[in-house]
Amino acid sequence: MKTTLIICILLCSISSFGQELKHYAKNKALEKTNKALPVYHVIDYTLIDGSQNITLNEDGLYIRSDSSLLTGIVYLYLTTSDDPESVYGWYNGIIINGKKEGGWRKEIYAKRKKSVLVQEMKYKNGLLDGDFYVYDIYGNTLPLINNQQVKNHTTSFFRNGNGTYVDFYYEDGALKEEGKLRRGRKLGQWHLYDKQGNVLKVETYDNGFCINY
Repeated sequence: MKTTLIICILLCSISSFGQELKHYAKNKALEKTNKALPVYHVIDYTLIDGSQNITLNEDGLYIRSDSSLLTGIVYLYLTTSDDPESVYGWYNGIIINGKKEGGWRKEIYAKRKKSVLVQEMKYKNGLLDGDFYVYDIYGNTLPLINNQQVKNHTTSFFRNGNGTYVDFYYEDGALKEEGKLRRGRKLGQWHLYDKQGNVLKVETYDNGFCINY
C-alpha cells in the first residue's frame, strides 16, 4: 500500500511538472510548419514528458515507453534540479524516427527572465551537419577563431557529425569548452575553461567514452 502511494505521488509530480513546463517555451514558426507532429515537453535529466517516459538508448535514438522510435517536435528543458524553478533554458527542434533532424535552437533565460537565442545548429540523420552558430546574450556571433574583419562569422561547421565543437560563456563571450567530434562522438582531448581562460578540466575520449579516469 505504501509503495503504491509513493508511485502515485511520483507520477502526479511528474505530470504537474510537465504541465508547468509547457508554459515556458513556444516555437510558433516550427509548430505551425509541422502541424501534423505531436509536441513533447521533456525534462533533460529524466527525459520524462508527463505520463510518457522518453529515453535515449545506447544507439543514440530517442524512444518512447512502448519502445517505438520518437517522432515529434521536442522542447528539451535544461535544469539543475527537479524543481521547475531551476529551468534555465531549452533545446528545441524535430526528432524523426528517434533522430534529430533539421534546425535546432538553444535558448537560455538572460536579463529579466527573457529567453535569448545562444545556439543554432543543423542535424541530418541524428548528426550535426552544416553551420553551427553560438551567440552571446546580445546576439553577437562568437567565432571559433576571432576575426574582427569577418562579419557574421560561422562559429564552426560539421559534416556527418565530424567537426570542432565549441561553447562559450554567453554573457562575455569567453571560451568555455572545446573538443573534436567524429560521427557525433567525442574524440581526443576536450578542454573546459573558467571565465578567465584557465583550464578547469581536460578529458580524453575515444569513440565517445572518457578514458582518463
